[in-house]
Amino acid sequence: MNGGFCIDCGFHVDSFEGLTACPNCGSKGSPCGDEQQVNISINMQELRVLVIWAENWAHTFNGAGTVYAIAERIKKQLPAKAKDTPLSLGGEVAQLKRIYGNVFTNIKGAE
Repeated sequence: MNGGFCIDCGFHVDSFEGLTACPNCGSKGSPCGDEQQVNISINMQELRVLVIWAENWAHTFNGAGTVYAIAERIKKQLPAKAKDTPLSLGGEVAQLKRIYGNVFTNIKGAE
């Protein structure tokens, strides 16, 4: 496998040869190879549904950090008009907190 990036922190390497973990964060998760990059067409609502479902599921297994990292990389690719739209429920609650101050919920990971 040639170069790519860490699924958890996004750190890019030119080659995975000899690596057993991410040199930046130490993650042993499967890296994302550059040759596997794809472009897709998706509606913002579809994307939010996918991220929120993944976020909810990930909280069950303490893996939400990976979902949030992926969502942040996706967010950087969005058109300017969509950049203020949170992709995750945690992001939505964080946005409400910035606007209204303390917001309390019973949503895992949103506090």
